[in-house]
Amino acid sequence: MPKKSPADVRTGETVRVGSDAPRTELASGKKYQVAFKRPFRARLCDEDGQPLVGFAYTLELGTESFAGTLGEDGLVSHELPSAVRAGTLKVWPGPAGTEDQAYVHRLELLT
Repeated sequence: MPKKSPADVRTGETVRVGSDAPRTELASGKKYQVAFKRPFRARLCDEDGQPLVGFAYTLELGTESFAGTLGEDGLVSHELPSAVRAGTLKVWPGPAGTEDQAYVHRLELLT
């Protein structure tokens, strides 16, 4: 019987995501959920186009939350579940502070 969709995974079929993904053999009669991830990247700059350096940030995407400090390039980069369509990026000048000190950005993620 042909697959209804390329996303359908059959029993015993090998599933690979990316060139280095390990092979997984699927057992008969069981259900599996395959979760794919995609990159999120944003470069944060000031009005003059210079990267924000040393700013603390939190990135909330779906059920996942990430925190860090912007490096010399001002880049925020994380892997996120492909189903996530919205999130919030909060940025603080210097170490993370209180909510009223944060620059809050609402994100709409395009596929």
